Amino acid sequence: MKNPSKHALKRAKATLAGRILCRLLGEETGAVLMEYVVLGVLLVAAVVGAVVYFGKGITGSFHIMTDAMTDPGQAQTTRTTEIANNATEYATATAHQAAMTGGGAAAGGGTGTGTGE
Repeated sequence: MKNPSKHALKRAKATLAGRILCRLLGEETGAVLMEYVVLGVLLVAAVVGAVVYFGKGITGSFHIMTDAMTDPGQAQTTRTTEIANNATEYATATAHQAAMTGGGAAAGGGTGTGTGE
């Protein structure tokens, strides 16, 4: 007696959708599932990275747009405040970067290549 599930599987493979479904749910189900898990994790990591990187700027833009719709005078004030905040954060980041790279040597950090030790 023939196995009815094998006959149904053979019939399903006759269509494109059936072949795709059989490939996804076939003998390598665990391996295929892991591939999708890895792709999902990479996609989530990319989204989180984009939100972290662009989040503050996008939030500021939405604040300006909201103010422009409700009170155009307030929008200009919000825009000026956002520009000032961005300039302050940029200056802080630049100073921090200088301290980490070149400024640390002037403050006594040094690289240990001096002649007087």
